[in-house]
Amino acid sequence: MNALLDYLTVGAVFLLLLAPSAYGFLHERRIDRQLRGAERSGTEAPDRSLHLAA
Repeated sequence: MNALLDYLTVGAVFLLLLAPSAYGFLHERRIDRQLRGAERSGTEAPDRSLHLAA
C-alpha cells in the first residue's frame, strides 16, 4: 500500500510539473494555426497599437 501511494505521489508531482509546459505548447500551436490561416486568407491582423496624441 505504501509503494502505491509513493507511485501516485510521484505521478501527481510529474503532472503538476508537466501541466504548465503542455498548456503553453498547445497555446503556441493555436497561435501558429491562426497566423497560418491569416496568411492564407490574405487578411491582415487588426492594428492593436495605441495612437497617443503628443
